[in-house]
Amino acid sequence: MGNLNENASPGNSRSGTDSAGPVVKVCGITSLDDALASIELGANTLGFNFYPRSPRFIEPARAVEILQGLPGDVTAVAVVVVDSSEDPRLASEGPAGASHRRSSGAADAEENPPFSYLPEMIEWVQVHGARSQADLQKIDREVLVATSPKQVSDFGDFRVIIDTSWGTGRLADWKALKGLGRDYILSGGLTPENVKEALEYLQPYGVDVCSGVEAAPGKKDLARLARFLEAVRAHYGLS
Repeated sequence: MGNLNENASPGNSRSGTDSAGPVVKVCGITSLDDALASIELGANTLGFNFYPRSPRFIEPARAVEILQGLPGDVTAVAVVVVDSSEDPRLASEGPAGASHRRSSGAADAEENPPFSYLPEMIEWVQVHGARSQADLQKIDREVLVATSPKQVSDFGDFRVIIDTSWGTGRLADWKALKGLGRDYILSGGLTPENVKEALEYLQPYGVDVCSGVEAAPGKKDLARLARFLEAVRAHYGLS
């Protein structure tokens, strides 16, 4: 598998502006057909959702089957949650917090790093629900922190993806992102209809799409996916 940024400094740091090229990420992959179509149409990064409450949840064993059928230069990202209380789908239920964390107790957490169940073929972990960098220190893979424009400064030692949508299609606050002063991947509410405008206005170093190119949760609409990735390739000058 590949790397989100071949030129990144050691560890999880991504506070600078160096990059091997734009990140073009398609998330919510649940089938080999959608994975291969995404790559053929121009994606270089694929996201697999291991959050059990997500409609795009995939079992780790199934993700491995898909990954074994992919080219070696594609980056595989695990989408995980350390605290689900910010998930807008849980608003009517109240804070969920630790009740949805994947852990068998404090003793297990001390013996094994967080998310040690993830397949070895997945090199990157996209973490939702982190409150501070302390929530991320023990993760033994490269980390991509999903956060909001207001909280991005709390994660100066990590690469970030601006995503408060949690797969619901909620658009990011573009005005708050303008002039953010650091690199980030843009996510949340992107569609074939608005991605060109988003790229021109914000100039992120990468984009991530999920619900905006779906026929149903976990199933890509290939026509919409093609239109989206065509616009992204044109913006970044990718073949």
